[in-house]
Amino acid sequence: MFQDIEIFKQCYNNVVGKNGLLEKRNFKVPSELKKVSLIDLEKYNKEPFYSIDVGNDSRKIYVIFVDDITLFKTKKKLNDHNKYIEKIENKKNTDLVIIYTNNLKKINYNYTLSKGYMDNYNFNNYHVINYKLLYINITNHIFVPKHEIISENEKNELIDKYYLKDLTDLSCISFQDPQVIFIGGKINDVIKITRISDNAETSLIYKLVTDTIIIK
Repeated sequence: MFQDIEIFKQCYNNVVGKNGLLEKRNFKVPSELKKVSLIDLEKYNKEPFYSIDVGNDSRKIYVIFVDDITLFKTKKKLNDHNKYIEKIENKKNTDLVIIYTNNLKKINYNYTLSKGYMDNYNFNNYHVINYKLLYINITNHIFVPKHEIISENEKNELIDKYYLKDLTDLSCISFQDPQVIFIGGKINDVIKITRISDNAETSLIYKLVTDTIIIK
């Protein structure tokens, strides 16, 4: 999958490590996932895809590393990759994150695949992303403000407070934005961004998650 094992290690740690993707999405990370050795990662890296699954019947997440994203199809052709997706149970309570390493000639392929998975399989949440969006955990950067998903009640309060016609009056943030990916934002979620200025003043910004494509 990865030509450089250190890149795989960095991406892996940004999934299972402290303040990583799993923790940001409020999943408890088993200790054995945090203790994986470099030898184990080298073994996983030789496979066509490697999957991490965490959670329980009420809420679960699958994070899949894959060398060639085009082997996942949204149509009826069932190869080993698609058969794995088919076998995932209780999809409506499951998040799916597919991380691919190959460069795509079609810039919107990951978007098309994402929409296809959502439409055909009805996962609770989905992200199909290039590893470059995961290589650096931007959420831990000192200059990056806190991002969090607000509840349905908070959405309604927001509309009333700011006299919005509807949530589309808000500015937008892509569902492929690294912040949205790490915290598990979905299309039509609203993200609250808390900025703290040099003089300790706090400002709040609200953005609507949309299907805008990030080209990578």
